[in-house]
Amino acid sequence: MARSWRSPHLLLVLSTMFWGANAVVGKLLSNQLPPFTLNALRWVVATAILVPLVWRREGETLRYYWRSQWRLLVVMAVTGVLGFNALVYLGVHYTSAINAALINSSAPIMIALLSFLFSGERLSGRQVLGMLAALAGVIWILSKGDLSLILSLHFNYGDLIILVAILLWSIYSLAVRRVVKYMSNLVATTISSLLGLVFLVPISLWEIKSKNPVHIGWETLAGAVYLGVFCSVLAFLWWNYGVARLGPAGAAVFMYLTPLFTVLLSFIILGEVIEASQVTGGLLVMLGVYLTSSSGGEKRRRPDRRVKALNTEYHKKVI
Repeated sequence: MARSWRSPHLLLVLSTMFWGANAVVGKLLSNQLPPFTLNALRWVVATAILVPLVWRREGETLRYYWRSQWRLLVVMAVTGVLGFNALVYLGVHYTSAINAALINSSAPIMIALLSFLFSGERLSGRQVLGMLAALAGVIWILSKGDLSLILSLHFNYGDLIILVAILLWSIYSLAVRRVVKYMSNLVATTISSLLGLVFLVPISLWEIKSKNPVHIGWETLAGAVYLGVFCSVLAFLWWNYGVARLGPAGAAVFMYLTPLFTVLLSFIILGEVIEASQVTGGLLVMLGVYLTSSSGGEKRRRPDRRVKALNTEYHKKVI
């Protein structure tokens, strides 16, 4: 009973709940901090935890990792650390957290499409059908189910920003797929986080200087700590622990909980109303993601044994 909290199922649920609250916290803080500054605070907190952890485990090999894979690590830093979350925080300033989560849940579709375009991975008929269903769902959410808006292409500015954020996250995911052949996920995340801060800090300082004075209160600090500790560190460690115990396919099912948690928390905390168009569009996106992810069109890669061993060792000592 004492170790029941280490159940991979429980930790995977907690991870998706933390990620589900990301857009909600971003929405709450969007009027207090500009997006790149909020993102910078998040990763300052995260790297303050990640760097000592990785240095203690693999400090001697970090230089080799940087030299051998620096191009992909820079891509990860620019797309995943610098761009993705900043655009999410900017997007939710103009749209609802529910819309952001539902649109964001279509990321696996974008990843599959980019893999087809740039890596030559074949798409099955079921995957194509899933992409079409998800595309219909995203368009339905963007247009709020109004056919006249679809024809006039008059969409919410924030929703379009979220779409760009998904594109960046998809590129980040493809870079991660290659990098983890040579190093553990934790090391790759730590190095890309540090590189991302190299870009984020100057942009954040410019952002603060060019806008109205920023007043950082305890609510802002609490939000940044939550985003850094829970969304960027614990969710990452616990998710990978669940993947190591249940396998990628077993863990992937839990990703469907992320938008559901966002919808629930948006309703409870932000008081956002769940609209019929969001329900319809969200169901279409989920159907599309399910068809694409479960098609088996892409051959599953066996994870590198050394990487798997490294991740397993991290989780044994950290959790």
